[in-house]
Amino acid sequence: MKHFFLRPTLLALLACSALSAQTGALIKYKLSSSMGATGSIAIYYADGNTRTETAMVIPQMPNGGFTRVGIIQKSKPTTVITLDDKAKTYSERDFKEKTEATDTGVTVKILGNEKIGTYNCVHSQVTQNGHVSEFWTTKDIPEYEKYAAAHKGSRYMGRGNTSEAMKKAGAEGFLVKTFSKDARSGETSVELESFQKQDVPADKFAVPADYTKTEPKTSPYPGSK
Repeated sequence: MKHFFLRPTLLALLACSALSAQTGALIKYKLSSSMGATGSIAIYYADGNTRTETAMVIPQMPNGGFTRVGIIQKSKPTTVITLDDKAKTYSERDFKEKTEATDTGVTVKILGNEKIGTYNCVHSQVTQNGHVSEFWTTKDIPEYEKYAAAHKGSRYMGRGNTSEAMKKAGAEGFLVKTFSKDARSGETSVELESFQKQDVPADKFAVPADYTKTEPKTSPYPGSK
């Protein structure tokens, strides 16, 4: 049985301790796969903090898919906090940024300029460790650079040193669409549904007080809804 896994979009989560709402953004993506998986990704961003809510429908999984909430604090940028709302628990997992040169092992080819929805995009092809992905990025969204952290670490939105290599090639920008293909997940497309600037309450980035800390699971991708 093939399983479909989505890596944490460090798309990041857990915020400052401010009690008032923060000026930020809500970014929504839709995901589809040739293996039958569909899903949605909602990213809340404010002041360098990110909360990612992922909901996947995956026919091949015993429970039909999963939901997950991930948080990365601005003050702890290498720690992913995963919430289990059903069990009222949370776990923390550290990840280390790559320290080698930012474009090592990554090649970027500009395929042209295209329009996705209302956005003018640069279409690029990125090859890393033998894996080929395509990206559509735009500079139509002001201050797109500060939202880049929301995509860091995501399997389908560019990871590791991808963003720096794209920048050097002139393909940097806000992520509008990605396309990737592998033997396990098939063809996978992630596309922007909406981008909206809004105030995000500080508690969106906080672990609820009544949640109990547990050890992280072997796989960071919950298999239940």
